[in-house]
Amino acid sequence: MKIEDMMSKYSHRHLSLISGKLLGDGGFSIQPKRKPRTRFMHCRKDQDWCYCCYTQLKDPLRLNAPVYKKVIDPRLVKGYSESYYVQSLSSELSTVMQPLWYQGKKKVIPFEFLADTLTPECLAWWYQDDGHLKAENGKLKKVILSSESFSIEENNELIKLINSKFSIIFTSDKQNRLLIYDLPQIYYFLRLVRPYIHPSMNRKLFFPSPKIIAQNKRTTIYLPSHFINNRPTKEIDEALCRSLNHLKNLLESDLTYFPFMKELFTRKNETIPLKGFQIGLSGSHMTTINKIQLCTGLQKSTIVQLCFLFKKLKGLQQMPES
Repeated sequence: MKIEDMMSKYSHRHLSLISGKLLGDGGFSIQPKRKPRTRFMHCRKDQDWCYCCYTQLKDPLRLNAPVYKKVIDPRLVKGYSESYYVQSLSSELSTVMQPLWYQGKKKVIPFEFLADTLTPECLAWWYQDDGHLKAENGKLKKVILSSESFSIEENNELIKLINSKFSIIFTSDKQNRLLIYDLPQIYYFLRLVRPYIHPSMNRKLFFPSPKIIAQNKRTTIYLPSHFINNRPTKEIDEALCRSLNHLKNLLESDLTYFPFMKELFTRKNETIPLKGFQIGLSGSHMTTINKIQLCTGLQKSTIVQLCFLFKKLKGLQQMPES
């Protein structure tokens, strides 16, 4: 069966989920003179996620129900490991997928196929299988996708494909994993995959509760110097009164957040000189700014800059990331 025929015969969502699974923990059993069978395994603590994957894919892949396995291993503290293993019967879809995703016994990435099936849900399934969110002291540090089983060239192509699809910028490390360090990008990634995260995998999400700030606070805000005439505190306060709540509503709604942030990311590398202004901000403004920070990862100065530019948000003219 050709790829085009497979795309027309099976639902796009099923093919997308299978792609996410194969980017992650999924694979094929390959035995001489036997048709390939799809398989995956998860540790016992991820039993609910394993059953979720089985439920979603059991019909197109003819999956058998998960089987509990206990393996004695004296190297482990408990002396054994526990997992749930899923393997399919032979199926037309597994037979077609296996040569797409494998060269011999090595898993490879079929980029032509993945370009059609890499959806936010596909990305979420890969993340739940092989992703990690690192946070320290209540602050997000990085997103990691374990992609070291793929070649460096394949990971470079993955980085390009993900960027072209979602405007997310991954880099690779010395272990050949994919990472996001930039805080607004981390929040963008998490909000993109959040609708598809299984409750048992909520540990891979992080959206802290905002703080109520009662007192006024002095802080330094960095703005393009031409934003301010001669009264920084008054002019910044006026911009916040005029636009801050509107900006919060825009960024809290996924409907407007994603296109807005995509445009902001395209402007991020523009360098505009910034000048620091020491000002006092009211508790209510600080509270709202904190809410925006916790759903976007944007810095205070960037949020204030956006308030000055709110009437021109569609163009985001001269919008640097401080």
